[in-house]
Order: sequence, then C-alpha cells, then structure tokens
Amino acid sequence: MADLKDSSIVTILSVVGLVFGLIGMFGSFIPLFGMFAMLIAIPSTLVSVLGLFIAYMLHAKKTFILVSFTICVIGLIISGSQYALIHAYNESNKATKPEISPTHPAASNENKAHQNTAETNSENPFLELHKQSEELADQLDKSQKQAMENSKKTFAESMEIINKVEQEQAEQWNKSQQQAMENINRIVAEGIENNNKIMKNSLEQAKQIDSVYED
Repeated sequence: MADLKDSSIVTILSVVGLVFGLIGMFGSFIPLFGMFAMLIAIPSTLVSVLGLFIAYMLHAKKTFILVSFTICVIGLIISGSQYALIHAYNESNKATKPEISPTHPAASNENKAHQNTAETNSENPFLELHKQSEELADQLDKSQKQAMENSKKTFAESMEIINKVEQEQAEQWNKSQQQAMENINRIVAEGIENNNKIMKNSLEQAKQIDSVYED
C-alpha cells in the first residue's frame, strides 16, 4: 500500500474549515445568540466534509482535516441545540395557552385572571419577562452541558480515529523502511558475491597465465 501524501487542496480546505469552525464553536456558547452560529458552523462543516472526501479520493493525509471536521461538528451541535431548545420553548408556550370562547363559562374567570395579571404587570412590566428569561437560561445551561458532553464524546472518538490513522501510517512507514533495508542488504550481498566471483575468476586466470609462462 502506497504511503499517504500531502495535498495542497486538502490543506487549504482544512485551514478554512478550522478557522470558521472555531468561530462557530466559540460563538455557539453565547446564550440566546449562540443559535446564529449555525450560519457559520454549517458551511464550515460542509467545507470540512468536502476536504475529507477529497483526502480519501487522493489518498492524502487526513489528520488536519479530521481535526477541522471535529471542531465544526462541535460548534454545529451546540448552536443547533440552542436553536432546537428555543424553538421547543416557544412551541410549548403556544401549547399552554388554549383559546376559550367568550361565551364559555370559564371566559369570565379567565378575563378576571387576565385583568389581575395585567394589573400585576402594570406594576412591574418586566416581571414576566424576567421569569421567562430565567427559565430559558436554565434550559440553555442544561442544553449546553449536554452538548458539551456530546462534543467531548465526539472529540474523543475523532481523536481515537486520528490516532488509529497515524498508527497505521507509522506501521506502513516502518514496513516500507524495513522492505527498503532488505532490498539494500540483498543488493549489497549480491554485489559482494559478484565481486568475489570476479576476484576468483581473475585469480584463476592469473594462475593459468603464470603456468603458461612457466611452461
């Protein structure tokens, strides 16, 4: 099996994916606004996937592009979890507010409750917003912890793959070096043997010449 080689296009895609992947990953840790990091994490992930595909097609080195792909995936997971959580929170708020007809017996009670809520909110208009923000912040904190655990697991798996690839490359290099040394030793041994034969033939010819002169 041929040794893995360097590829300029894979290196360029690795650098682009790593730079934008780091931006997306660090941006995804920002509460509430971290979901917008998907706009950077998705393209950088696609660039890394393209580089990984080209590396496999060209039989090029994959260590750098695998690191870039891992960083991009981590940012994508965290920002995606924030987006999913905020979307689920908004949907749950809509689901917990059923519509009641004005003619329904509970409508008068609901109107009174709305009036009381309105009076409370008029006294402190930011109370409800503060409460929702705290709930959302708690959920985001939980989602970020879960995302970090998933990211650590993904990173560990990726590093295991990278180590395995590097180990395979090292084994291939050792095998090639061993084969090269065996070929060199064989050539040297053949050369020495040929030299010995030539020397032996030369000595025999010299003896024959001496015997002719003696006669």
